[in-house]
Amino acid sequence: MNKGVLTFFCGKMGAGKTTKSCEISQERNAVLLSEDEWLPSIYPNSINTLDDYIEYSGRLKPQMKKLVQSIGDFQPSCPNGCT
Repeated sequence: MNKGVLTFFCGKMGAGKTTKSCEISQERNAVLLSEDEWLPSIYPNSINTLDDYIEYSGRLKPQMKKLVQSIGDFQPSCPNGCT
């Protein structure tokens, strides 16, 4: 069985993470899990400040981690640590 590839983007706001991840997902016919799409869908009109983002993204991250781990049998390797 072929193993999949997990590509994870992190960086500053406005750096182009969403644009690049959309391009890659289309080129590779890959699944795209995007916090940018999930947060406003799950918490509409709730994120207005940086503190709001920190709170709501903190709620979302553990669930996204479980989803990613359920897709593939792997443990993430993070040079700067994973949370």
